[in-house]
Amino acid sequence: MIHTTNSLLSIVYVVFMGLLSFVCMICSLRTNAVFVGIFLSATLGFCLAAGAYWTIAQGMMALSGKLLVGTGAAFFAACCFGWYLLVVRTSILPFNLKPLNISHGWNAELPLKVRVLFRCSRLDRFPKICPSYSTRVVRADSESSR
Repeated sequence: MIHTTNSLLSIVYVVFMGLLSFVCMICSLRTNAVFVGIFLSATLGFCLAAGAYWTIAQGMMALSGKLLVGTGAAFFAACCFGWYLLVVRTSILPFNLKPLNISHGWNAELPLKVRVLFRCSRLDRFPKICPSYSTRVVRADSESSR
């Protein structure tokens, strides 16, 4: 009974760490591919660790050993991505490496209504931005109805 309880607590821990790293992966989609790789492999590692602990609780030791090897491989991949980012940021190499920037796809022009809602939701600039943009939205709606 004690082993099952410890295994279930471990499962809960790694599942929530997997969810946290998945959220971080989604949030890192606007930065660079290295962060996406780190968080993707960490999410995979946490999911494999949860499966390994689950199979230990079920008593399937052979399968849990294979899952733990996969967990180690996923976290090794996360370490490799982190090492690449460290080398890129400190630039200790004589040649130039890029951090694989993927943020250029997110700078597309948004429709006027979306820009107004986004800018008006910023509390620090609320009085300066919203009145002028709200009149533009009214004009844009009235022009489109003609």
